[in-house]
Amino acid sequence: MPPWPWLGSPWRRFGLSRNPVTANLVGYSAGLLGLLPFLTWADIAAVNWTTSFYWAFAYLVIGSSVIAVGLLLAMIRAGQVSRVSTLLFLVPPLAAFIAWVALDEPMPLMAWAGLIVSGFGVYLATRHRKSAD
Repeated sequence: MPPWPWLGSPWRRFGLSRNPVTANLVGYSAGLLGLLPFLTWADIAAVNWTTSFYWAFAYLVIGSSVIAVGLLLAMIRAGQVSRVSTLLFLVPPLAAFIAWVALDEPMPLMAWAGLIVSGFGVYLATRHRKSAD
């Protein structure tokens, strides 16, 4: 046992047998505690606290962090580790697609080809195979 058990991995200490919300809270708290010394030392530029900044910040904290990591932990808890790792291959092409739809970003032909190839690869890896009886 380490001399300071509170310095051990929060994942090991509060691992998958815990609620995903609790695991998120522990993980993000550990990250905050690790970054606080740097944030107090670094010269951080001033933030322009506008309404659009609040909405973007809320989306990043709630949508991209809490919900996404909670779903990830729930899928891992359900024994779907290989499916989770396969679905992570869809993140970059779907981010490009969402940027094309929502932000009018250009989507070159090679990006479309990559989206189709990665989507087909994820389909092949996650589809249910018929048993050969």
